[in-house]
Amino acid sequence: MLAYSSSNLRNKTLPMLLEPLLTDAIFCLLFSDSTLLPPLFFPPLFPEVTTNCEFLFLFSFLFRFTTYVCIPKSLIVLHDFDLWVISSSMDECQRGVKMVYSVDWSQTRGEQLVVSGSWDQTVKLWDPTVGKSLCTFRGHESVIYSTIWSPHIPGCFASASGDQTLRIWDVKSTGVRIVVPAHQAEILSCDWCKYNENLLVTGAVDCSLRGWDLRNIRQPVFELLGHTYAIRRVKFSPFHASVLASCSYDFTVRFWNFSKPDPLLETVEHHTEFTCGLDLSLQSPTQVADCAWDETIKIYDPVCLTMPA
Repeated sequence: MLAYSSSNLRNKTLPMLLEPLLTDAIFCLLFSDSTLLPPLFFPPLFPEVTTNCEFLFLFSFLFRFTTYVCIPKSLIVLHDFDLWVISSSMDECQRGVKMVYSVDWSQTRGEQLVVSGSWDQTVKLWDPTVGKSLCTFRGHESVIYSTIWSPHIPGCFASASGDQTLRIWDVKSTGVRIVVPAHQAEILSCDWCKYNENLLVTGAVDCSLRGWDLRNIRQPVFELLGHTYAIRRVKFSPFHASVLASCSYDFTVRFWNFSKPDPLLETVEHHTEFTCGLDLSLQSPTQVADCAWDETIKIYDPVCLTMPA
Protein backbone atom coordinates (compact mmCIF):
# COMPACT_ATOMS: atom_id res chain seq x y z
CA MET A 1 0.00 0.00 0.00
CA LEU A 2 1.22 3.49 -0.84
CA ALA A 3 0.54 6.25 1.66
CA TYR A 4 1.07 9.96 1.10
CA SER A 5 1.00 12.62 3.79
CA SER A 6 1.15 16.39 4.07
CA SER A 7 1.86 16.39 7.80
CA ASN A 8 5.19 18.10 7.18
CA LEU A 9 3.48 21.27 5.97
CA ARG A 10 3.57 24.21 8.35
CA ASN A 11 0.36 25.89 7.17
CA LYS A 12 -3.01 25.54 8.83
CA THR A 13 -5.53 22.98 7.67
CA LEU A 14 -8.20 23.94 5.15
CA PRO A 15 -11.39 24.98 6.94
CA MET A 16 -14.00 22.28 7.39
CA LEU A 17 -16.40 24.23 5.19
CA LEU A 18 -14.36 23.47 2.07
CA GLU A 19 -13.99 19.73 2.64
CA PRO A 20 -16.90 18.53 0.49
CA LEU A 21 -15.54 20.39 -2.53
CA LEU A 22 -12.12 18.85 -2.14
CA THR A 23 -13.32 15.28 -2.07
CA ASP A 24 -13.88 15.28 -5.82
CA ALA A 25 -10.10 15.14 -6.02
CA ILE A 26 -7.66 12.76 -4.43
CA PHE A 27 -4.52 14.86 -4.84
CA CYS A 28 -5.02 18.50 -3.89
CA LEU A 29 -2.59 21.38 -4.17
CA LEU A 30 -2.73 25.01 -3.15
CA PHE A 31 -0.56 27.64 -4.85
CA SER A 32 -0.27 31.38 -4.48
CA ASP A 33 -0.16 31.84 -8.24
CA SER A 34 -1.45 30.11 -11.35
CA THR A 35 1.70 28.15 -12.17
CA LEU A 36 0.92 24.57 -13.20
CA LEU A 37 3.56 21.94 -12.57
CA PRO A 38 3.82 18.83 -14.73
CA PRO A 39 1.46 16.26 -13.19
CA LEU A 40 4.10 13.65 -12.45
CA PHE A 41 6.01 16.19 -10.37
CA PHE A 42 3.05 17.11 -8.21
CA PRO A 43 3.99 16.56 -4.58
CA PRO A 44 1.37 14.37 -2.89
CA LEU A 45 -0.15 17.02 -0.66
CA PHE A 46 -3.56 17.18 0.87
CA PRO A 47 -5.34 20.58 0.97
CA GLU A 48 -3.73 23.28 3.07
CA VAL A 49 -4.27 27.02 3.40
CA THR A 50 -1.49 29.52 2.78
CA THR A 51 -1.39 33.26 3.36
CA ASN A 52 -2.81 35.41 0.54
CA CYS A 53 -3.73 32.37 -1.49
CA GLU A 54 -5.47 33.03 -4.79
CA PHE A 55 -5.74 29.63 -6.42
CA LEU A 56 -6.85 26.24 -5.26
CA PHE A 57 -5.73 23.48 -7.60
CA LEU A 58 -7.38 20.13 -7.37
CA PHE A 59 -5.66 17.30 -9.15
CA SER A 60 -8.33 14.75 -9.86
CA PHE A 61 -6.56 11.45 -9.37
CA LEU A 62 -9.07 9.18 -11.03
CA PHE A 63 -6.24 7.04 -12.41
CA ARG A 64 -6.50 9.16 -15.56
CA PHE A 65 -4.06 11.98 -14.79
CA THR A 66 -5.93 14.32 -17.09
CA THR A 67 -8.08 16.68 -15.07
CA TYR A 68 -7.35 19.78 -13.07
CA VAL A 69 -9.82 21.97 -11.28
CA CYS A 70 -8.77 25.44 -10.24
CA ILE A 71 -10.96 27.67 -8.08
CA PRO A 72 -9.66 31.22 -7.60
CA LYS A 73 -12.12 33.02 -5.32
CA SER A 74 -15.03 30.82 -6.42
CA LEU A 75 -14.07 31.07 -10.10
CA ILE A 76 -14.33 27.73 -11.84
CA VAL A 77 -11.54 26.87 -14.25
CA LEU A 78 -10.98 23.48 -15.82
CA HIS A 79 -7.73 22.13 -17.24
CA ASP A 80 -6.72 19.18 -19.36
CA PHE A 81 -3.08 20.24 -19.59
CA ASP A 82 -4.43 23.38 -21.27
CA LEU A 83 -6.20 26.18 -19.49
CA TRP A 84 -9.91 26.37 -20.24
CA VAL A 85 -11.50 29.33 -18.56
CA ILE A 86 -15.17 28.64 -18.09
CA SER A 87 -15.91 31.98 -16.51
CA SER A 88 -13.27 34.68 -16.81
CA SER A 89 -15.02 37.55 -15.07
CA MET A 90 -14.17 37.98 -11.40
CA ASP A 91 -17.03 40.50 -11.15
CA GLU A 92 -19.46 37.85 -12.35
CA CYS A 93 -18.00 35.49 -9.80
CA GLN A 94 -18.67 37.87 -6.95
CA ARG A 95 -22.37 38.15 -7.76
CA GLY A 96 -23.64 35.35 -5.58
CA VAL A 97 -21.73 32.36 -6.98
CA LYS A 98 -21.32 29.87 -4.14
CA MET A 99 -19.15 26.90 -3.39
CA VAL A 100 -18.99 24.13 -5.98
CA TYR A 101 -19.32 20.74 -4.32
CA SER A 102 -19.06 18.42 -7.30
CA VAL A 103 -17.75 18.30 -10.86
CA ASP A 104 -17.82 15.43 -13.36
CA TRP A 105 -16.65 14.95 -16.94
CA SER A 106 -19.00 13.31 -19.40
CA GLN A 107 -18.19 9.62 -19.79
CA THR A 108 -19.77 9.01 -23.20
CA ARG A 109 -17.91 9.35 -26.47
CA GLY A 110 -18.36 12.47 -28.52
CA GLU A 111 -19.11 14.73 -25.55
CA GLN A 112 -16.74 17.23 -23.95
CA LEU A 113 -19.11 18.40 -21.26
CA VAL A 114 -18.76 19.00 -17.54
CA VAL A 115 -21.54 19.12 -14.97
CA SER A 116 -21.18 20.83 -11.60
CA GLY A 117 -23.33 21.01 -8.47
CA SER A 118 -23.23 23.88 -6.02
CA TRP A 119 -24.31 25.28 -2.70
CA ASP A 120 -26.60 27.63 -4.65
CA GLN A 121 -28.91 24.60 -5.28
CA THR A 122 -28.26 24.60 -9.03
CA VAL A 123 -26.55 22.27 -11.48
CA LYS A 124 -24.61 23.88 -14.32
CA LEU A 125 -23.56 22.42 -17.64
CA TRP A 126 -20.19 23.54 -19.04
CA ASP A 127 -18.42 23.18 -22.36
CA PRO A 128 -14.69 23.85 -21.85
CA THR A 129 -14.22 24.47 -25.57
CA VAL A 130 -16.79 27.28 -25.47
CA GLY A 131 -15.57 28.76 -22.23
CA LYS A 132 -18.89 29.39 -20.50
CA SER A 133 -21.87 27.76 -18.85
CA LEU A 134 -24.35 26.35 -21.37
CA CYS A 135 -27.30 25.80 -19.09
CA THR A 136 -28.47 25.97 -15.48
CA PHE A 137 -30.72 23.28 -14.01
CA ARG A 138 -32.97 24.23 -11.10
CA GLY A 139 -35.23 22.17 -8.90
CA HIS A 140 -33.26 21.04 -5.88
CA GLU A 141 -34.26 22.72 -2.63
CA SER A 142 -30.92 22.40 -0.86
CA VAL A 143 -27.21 22.18 -1.53
CA ILE A 144 -26.17 19.73 -4.27
CA TYR A 145 -23.43 17.44 -3.01
CA SER A 146 -22.94 15.10 -5.96
CA THR A 147 -23.32 15.14 -9.74
CA ILE A 148 -22.53 12.18 -11.99
CA TRP A 149 -22.91 11.57 -15.71
CA SER A 150 -24.56 8.41 -16.95
CA PRO A 151 -21.90 6.13 -18.48
CA HIS A 152 -24.58 4.74 -20.80
CA ILE A 153 -26.89 7.53 -21.97
CA PRO A 154 -25.41 10.62 -23.70
CA GLY A 155 -26.57 13.87 -22.15
CA CYS A 156 -28.03 12.25 -19.03
CA PHE A 157 -26.78 12.89 -15.50
CA ALA A 158 -27.84 12.45 -11.88
CA SER A 159 -27.58 14.74 -8.87
CA ALA A 160 -27.89 14.14 -5.12
CA SER A 161 -28.81 16.82 -2.65
CA GLY A 162 -29.36 17.83 0.92
CA ASP A 163 -33.06 17.97 0.07
CA GLN A 164 -33.02 14.15 0.40
CA THR A 165 -33.64 13.51 -3.31
CA LEU A 166 -31.83 11.89 -6.20
CA ARG A 167 -32.70 13.56 -9.50
CA ILE A 168 -32.17 12.51 -13.11
CA TRP A 169 -31.70 15.19 -15.78
CA ASP A 170 -31.34 15.43 -19.55
CA VAL A 171 -29.28 18.21 -21.13
CA LYS A 172 -31.92 18.54 -23.85
CA SER A 173 -34.38 19.82 -21.26
CA THR A 174 -33.82 22.10 -18.27
CA GLY A 175 -36.55 20.28 -16.35
CA VAL A 176 -35.93 17.24 -14.19
CA ARG A 177 -36.89 13.84 -15.64
CA ILE A 178 -37.10 11.74 -12.47
CA VAL A 179 -37.20 12.67 -8.78
CA VAL A 180 -36.38 9.90 -6.31
CA PRO A 181 -37.11 10.58 -2.61
CA ALA A 182 -34.16 8.37 -1.79
CA HIS A 183 -33.53 9.00 1.93
CA GLN A 184 -34.94 10.83 4.90
CA ALA A 185 -31.60 12.53 5.36
CA GLU A 186 -29.12 14.54 3.33
CA ILE A 187 -27.67 12.59 0.40
CA LEU A 188 -23.94 13.21 0.08
CA SER A 189 -23.05 10.95 -2.84
CA CYS A 190 -24.44 9.03 -5.79
CA ASP A 191 -23.00 6.89 -8.55
CA TRP A 192 -24.20 5.14 -11.69
CA CYS A 193 -23.68 1.42 -12.22
CA LYS A 194 -21.31 0.76 -15.12
CA TYR A 195 -23.23 -2.38 -16.13
CA ASN A 196 -26.87 -1.30 -15.77
CA GLU A 197 -28.17 1.97 -17.21
CA ASN A 198 -31.15 1.92 -14.82
CA LEU A 199 -29.24 1.34 -11.56
CA LEU A 200 -27.83 4.02 -9.27
CA VAL A 201 -26.65 4.01 -5.67
CA THR A 202 -26.95 6.76 -3.06
CA GLY A 203 -25.11 7.29 0.22
CA ALA A 204 -26.51 9.52 2.94
CA VAL A 205 -26.17 11.01 6.39
CA ASP A 206 -28.46 8.23 7.69
CA CYS A 207 -25.47 5.84 7.27
CA SER A 208 -27.21 3.77 4.60
CA LEU A 209 -26.50 2.94 0.96
CA ARG A 210 -29.52 2.42 -1.27
CA GLY A 211 -29.78 1.11 -4.81
CA TRP A 212 -32.40 2.53 -7.16
CA ASP A 213 -33.88 1.07 -10.34
CA LEU A 214 -35.13 4.02 -12.40
CA ARG A 215 -37.89 1.87 -13.85
CA ASN A 216 -39.49 1.55 -10.41
CA ILE A 217 -38.50 4.09 -7.77
CA ARG A 218 -41.13 3.22 -5.16
CA GLN A 219 -38.57 1.40 -3.05
CA PRO A 220 -34.85 0.65 -3.23
CA VAL A 221 -33.70 -2.58 -4.87
CA PHE A 222 -31.12 -2.99 -2.12
CA GLU A 223 -30.08 -1.31 1.13
CA LEU A 224 -26.63 -1.73 2.66
CA LEU A 225 -26.15 -1.04 6.38
CA GLY A 226 -22.97 -1.08 8.42
CA HIS A 227 -21.48 2.39 8.48
CA THR A 228 -21.92 4.22 11.78
CA TYR A 229 -21.58 7.79 10.52
CA ALA A 230 -22.50 9.69 7.36
CA ILE A 231 -21.43 8.15 4.06
CA ARG A 232 -19.32 10.65 2.15
CA ARG A 233 -18.58 8.82 -1.11
CA VAL A 234 -19.86 5.78 -2.96
CA LYS A 235 -18.44 4.27 -6.17
CA PHE A 236 -19.46 1.31 -8.30
CA SER A 237 -16.72 -1.01 -9.49
CA PRO A 238 -15.75 -0.65 -13.17
CA PHE A 239 -15.00 -4.40 -13.28
CA HIS A 240 -17.70 -6.12 -11.20
CA ALA A 241 -21.40 -5.52 -11.90
CA SER A 242 -22.60 -5.90 -8.30
CA VAL A 243 -19.57 -4.63 -6.35
CA LEU A 244 -19.29 -1.14 -4.91
CA ALA A 245 -17.25 0.74 -2.32
CA SER A 246 -18.16 3.43 0.18
CA CYS A 247 -16.27 5.64 2.60
CA SER A 248 -17.61 7.33 5.68
CA TYR A 249 -16.97 9.72 8.52
CA ASP A 250 -16.65 6.57 10.66
CA PHE A 251 -13.03 6.40 9.33
CA THR A 252 -13.72 3.27 7.26
CA VAL A 253 -13.90 2.20 3.63
CA ARG A 254 -16.29 -0.70 3.03
CA PHE A 255 -16.62 -2.99 0.05
CA TRP A 256 -19.94 -4.58 -0.82
CA ASN A 257 -21.54 -7.07 -3.19
CA PHE A 258 -25.23 -6.29 -3.16
CA SER A 259 -26.10 -9.55 -4.95
CA LYS A 260 -24.99 -11.67 -1.98
CA PRO A 261 -27.03 -12.57 1.16
CA ASP A 262 -24.17 -11.20 3.26
CA PRO A 263 -23.20 -8.15 1.16
CA LEU A 264 -20.32 -6.76 3.22
CA LEU A 265 -17.09 -8.06 1.68
CA GLU A 266 -14.47 -6.15 3.65
CA THR A 267 -13.97 -3.22 5.98
CA VAL A 268 -10.74 -1.22 5.69
CA GLU A 269 -9.84 1.08 8.57
CA HIS A 270 -6.47 2.66 7.90
CA HIS A 271 -7.25 6.32 8.54
CA THR A 272 -7.35 8.19 11.83
CA GLU A 273 -9.82 10.87 10.72
CA PHE A 274 -12.94 11.18 8.54
CA THR A 275 -12.56 9.30 5.26
CA CYS A 276 -13.89 11.64 2.60
CA GLY A 277 -12.59 10.62 -0.85
CA LEU A 278 -12.64 7.35 -2.75
CA ASP A 279 -12.15 6.01 -6.26
CA LEU A 280 -11.59 2.67 -7.98
CA SER A 281 -9.02 2.30 -10.73
CA LEU A 282 -10.20 2.15 -14.33
CA GLN A 283 -7.07 0.18 -15.30
CA SER A 284 -6.66 -2.29 -12.45
CA PRO A 285 -9.57 -4.40 -11.14
CA THR A 286 -8.04 -4.49 -7.67
CA GLN A 287 -6.63 -1.01 -7.05
CA VAL A 288 -8.34 1.59 -4.86
CA ALA A 289 -7.39 5.10 -3.73
CA ASP A 290 -8.86 6.95 -0.78
CA CYS A 291 -8.12 10.04 1.30
CA ALA A 292 -9.08 11.44 4.68
CA TRP A 293 -8.89 14.38 7.04
CA ASP A 294 -5.73 12.85 8.50
CA GLU A 295 -4.03 14.38 5.44
CA THR A 296 -3.07 11.07 3.87
CA ILE A 297 -3.86 9.41 0.56
CA LYS A 298 -3.69 5.63 0.44
CA ILE A 299 -3.46 3.47 -2.68
CA TYR A 300 -3.96 -0.22 -2.04
CA ASP A 301 -5.45 -3.53 -3.16
CA PRO A 302 -8.17 -4.70 -0.78
CA VAL A 303 -8.20 -8.43 -0.16
CA CYS A 304 -11.78 -8.84 -1.38
CA LEU A 305 -10.89 -7.54 -4.85
CA THR A 306 -7.85 -9.76 -5.24
CA MET A 307 -9.83 -12.95 -4.58
CA PRO A 308 -11.82 -14.79 -7.29
CA ALA A 309 -15.50 -13.84 -7.37
